[in-house]
Amino acid sequence: ANFSDAALTLAVVYTAIVTPAEVAFLGDTKFDYLFVLNQIMNLIFIQDLVLQFFLHYQLANDAWVREHPRIVRHYLRGSFAFDFVASFPFDVISLLASSDSSFVSELKAARL
Repeated sequence: ANFSDAALTLAVVYTAIVTPAEVAFLGDTKFDYLFVLNQIMNLIFIQDLVLQFFLHYQLANDAWVREHPRIVRHYLRGSFAFDFVASFPFDVISLLASSDSSFVSELKAARL
């Protein structure tokens, strides 16, 4: 879990620093080193998203919830939407669709 936590922390810091600069100063999405790094960060976020469906959580009375259906329901009602937006591959969509770069930039900024 320590490596996974460190990777997730790195991905969050990278996204918080690089995405605003990318949206503000770079134009259309290109297949370059930045694109590859962004996809690696997306994979880290996706791995965390999947992992959250299986992690036990603690209630206010210190009891642990271990039943998978309850864990899934709790995650879907909690931070799933945030995690989904954070892991959505906006760069890939932009590259494949050749869509309007300003619209994609606004979508990428939403992950912050």
